[in-house]
Amino acid sequence: MTHVFHPDSHSHGLADGCPRCAEHAEDLISLDDDNLTVLYRRTLAFERDDDIAAVPRSDTEGRAMRKLNRIRLILYVLRAAGVEP
Repeated sequence: MTHVFHPDSHSHGLADGCPRCAEHAEDLISLDDDNLTVLYRRTLAFERDDDIAAVPRSDTEGRAMRKLNRIRLILYVLRAAGVEP
């Protein structure tokens, strides 16, 4: 799947209405390191209310952030149970 024309996801986040961005939101491993790092930092800031500017910039980015937060919580539970993922 290809991206439709939209502002650069590195500066504007995953775009609504773009099939490729929607794929990235579902399969976070498909994101490049820079996008994944920014998404992770925004997710942490948003979940901790550290930065109101870290709200999802699109519905697509919001889906990706919720998925990433779920993964983060699963890792936390595994570590608390003594499992090192």
